[in-house]
Amino acid sequence: MSSEGAGVGSIDIVIITSDRYEQLTKSLESLFAAFRFLQSKRGQKLSPASPEISIRLGFNGSSPDFESKVQKFISAASQTLPAPALSTQSMTERNPGAARNRVLSGSKARWIFFCDDDVIVPENLFLNFLEGVRLAPDTDIFGGPNLNPETPDQTEFERAQGLALGSKIFAGPMHRRYKTNEPTSTPFTPTANAMSLCLCNLFWRRSEKGPQSETPFRGNLICGEELTLINESRRPYMVSDSLAVFHYRRKTVSQFFQQAIKYGIGRGQAHFAATLVPIILAATLGALVAHSPRLALGLVMIYFVTLVVESIRLKASASARSPVSPRSILLAGGTIHLGYSLGLLRAFSLRFEKLSPHA
Repeated sequence: MSSEGAGVGSIDIVIITSDRYEQLTKSLESLFAAFRFLQSKRGQKLSPASPEISIRLGFNGSSPDFESKVQKFISAASQTLPAPALSTQSMTERNPGAARNRVLSGSKARWIFFCDDDVIVPENLFLNFLEGVRLAPDTDIFGGPNLNPETPDQTEFERAQGLALGSKIFAGPMHRRYKTNEPTSTPFTPTANAMSLCLCNLFWRRSEKGPQSETPFRGNLICGEELTLINESRRPYMVSDSLAVFHYRRKTVSQFFQQAIKYGIGRGQAHFAATLVPIILAATLGALVAHSPRLALGLVMIYFVTLVVESIRLKASASARSPVSPRSILLAGGTIHLGYSLGLLRAFSLRFEKLSPHA
């Protein structure tokens, strides 16, 4: 084992939030439970040793009332049961990468766990992470898929989002982030593909020196800032279903559409284009330019038929206790494609603006 991978040291959990009280408190409760579960194992000889864990919470343009409610929740929770040290920081609203840089600015931890404020972690998450470090001590990036929570109050459209996001047809290479992987002989699988990982649940070992150790994200990225971080880190990365978390989906079509637009902007800014839409659009426009309207119409028809067939396939694969109609899946998948495409177009317009340095 190399000296670099000899231990974990400490972990800072970085969360950026803004006025989502119910989801944030559920996320914090799950992190507290995972912390207590790891504490319960301290009597055992863990390898590597159990790390110190802290939470760094950034209020990104949050309202004063929201911050006050969260502070009261934190105070009450820490008085009743063991909880990790938790610090908060308020800031004016800024892009997610810049906000995370701000929260990271005072961190001294060797490992950072990036977690979204609407993510539920299983209680054995940190224990599984330690197992990953034991198996691959020189790895700098660990992550896993983010799955549908399948809670009783989840709407049909939320379930449809989970299925569409896990589809190659609807989400392209990014689908790996939203579904469990095929069974393998080892619990942790090395990968050089950044699109298998997501910032909503990502363990990152920061470099000991250089700008990335303090400000790992480019401040003007709208979304998808993890692609730059991951690609600037040492390969291979480790992906494992044992590091899966449960990620709440958007309640309405409008909210999901806005999220898809942000996805497109972020991928475009990072020079990624990861769905069928750009290919189909380019081919269709090429056919029109070549004065072949029939070919263009044929391509469009093939595209729509493909989406319908995929929606029917996903409906058949859905859990019997979580029924969802092909229409809802098609709506979710179409929302991904339309929002993503508009986001890519917006990103191309932003290409004229030089990417800011790490800030």
